[in-house]
Amino acid sequence: MMINPLLTVAGKEFRDGMRNRWVLSICIIFAVLAIGLAYFGAAAAGKVGFTSLSTTIVSLASLAVFIIPLIALMLSYDGIVGEDESGTLLLLMTYPLSRTQLLLGKMLGQGAIMAFSTLIGFGSSAVMIGMFSATTSWSDLLVPYSVFIFSAILLGWIFIAIAYVISASVAEKSRQRALR
Repeated sequence: MMINPLLTVAGKEFRDGMRNRWVLSICIIFAVLAIGLAYFGAAAAGKVGFTSLSTTIVSLASLAVFIIPLIALMLSYDGIVGEDESGTLLLLMTYPLSRTQLLLGKMLGQGAIMAFSTLIGFGSSAVMIGMFSATTSWSDLLVPYSVFIFSAILLGWIFIAIAYVISASVAEKSRQRALR
């Protein structure tokens, strides 16, 4: 069956990623920036607090466009070449799974890590707005924030795929050039 090895590799990659301190750091960075933007997003208009949902989502979208690709590339840049340099890729290829299953499983695991971090980080600002906003109800908040978080997760997945293409096409993680 094709799905079982794929999910096994994805689960291993997700568990390995969850032990990484970067995932906790990413969640905290997303949460602090998202809550800060939600609270101070209307400061230019002279208002402070959880006031405007549309201003908050536009501000968070601007943040997501810059920070999510960087984090996705950072998480996944050595997905294949790092395994090759450490010698574990050769071991992984001895298991009864195809190269496609290995690649898709690793991408799925990294994508789950990115989705988890985005959901926790940006979702924390949705919870804060829902709890402390006098003008925004939970029903008004749910759909726009869900669409925003889903699109942020998709953006992360796209850049994880780009990172895996780069990782599979290079021979070493880093290369130093000799000065002439």
